[in-house]
Amino acid sequence: MFEIKHKSGYAALGEAVVVQAAYDYYNALELRYKTPGSLGSYYRVKTLENFLKSDWCYLLSPIEPEFIISYCHKRIREKYAKVGRTIELQGV
Repeated sequence: MFEIKHKSGYAALGEAVVVQAAYDYYNALELRYKTPGSLGSYYRVKTLENFLKSDWCYLLSPIEPEFIISYCHKRIREKYAKVGRTIELQGV
């Protein structure tokens, strides 16, 4: 027989925090695209990037932060390419 291993509560919580940060980062990128001159959206993107690249995030989840960041950028580009709009996220 095989043994099913479950993550401890702390490990699951840590990964949930990183998943939420990735979701928030995606939404912040989308807002940054929709409102390119907004300092608030720029600040939100940079704050989440700093968290994703931090040692704290690395301790919470083994997922590479550059993978999360590039994946979110790719999804935003794909989403707006379907609409026929080009994306230029400057300063991000």
